[in-house]
Amino acid sequence: MEDSNKNNNKSLEKPKKDEVSEYKQKSQEELFRAMMVKEMLHKIEDKLQNSDSDRESIVNTIKQVSDESAFIAALKKIKNK
Repeated sequence: MEDSNKNNNKSLEKPKKDEVSEYKQKSQEELFRAMMVKEMLHKIEDKLQNSDSDRESIVNTIKQVSDESAFIAALKKIKNK
């Protein structure tokens, strides 16, 4: 009985500051990632809706977007080191 009370008390304890800051950082990264994806999709959508765009320019835009995301991923890896 006493062990279950200890477990319940642990679950009610406040999270440590490190855990909170790590959670906030992950949330910010997820928000940033979502915003970048939205922006990239918007670029592609604009190209697709532009009646003057041909297939080659659309493909080039998609390649550029994928290069941008690879560049962002590389920057994050450098930042984390």
